[in-house]
Amino acid sequence: MGHFKHVSAFVYVPEFDVWQFFDAEYSGFRNIIATHEAARKQIGHYVECGCEIVKFSRTGAKMGASSRAGFYCVTAVKHLLGVRGRALRPDGLYRLLLANGGQLVNDAASSSRSDVGAGTGAGAE
Repeated sequence: MGHFKHVSAFVYVPEFDVWQFFDAEYSGFRNIIATHEAARKQIGHYVECGCEIVKFSRTGAKMGASSRAGFYCVTAVKHLLGVRGRALRPDGLYRLLLANGGQLVNDAASSSRSDVGAGTGAGAE
């Protein structure tokens, strides 16, 4: 149901000059630390697969206990970002992030760019 089937998150960590990829899957939790080179490849893969990338700053909002019910990719990313809302599916989270200041980094639906990941060498901007 819906256009998007899964959500994950990644962030540049300037203190350590690395990228961190966070992915809650049915098979378990993946938390990967990556170099610029590895991050460039992974982000490039996201772009080539038609994934939408939304830039969003963590809010720091306290999450209610009911938001932990059914911990899966959407609730995990909501907790990670500290965003509150009724999003239950990836499509809803996408709309929630955009409605709360998220910026679309790439428009996979109308863009054929494969160089979006090329900017990862300089760190987060």
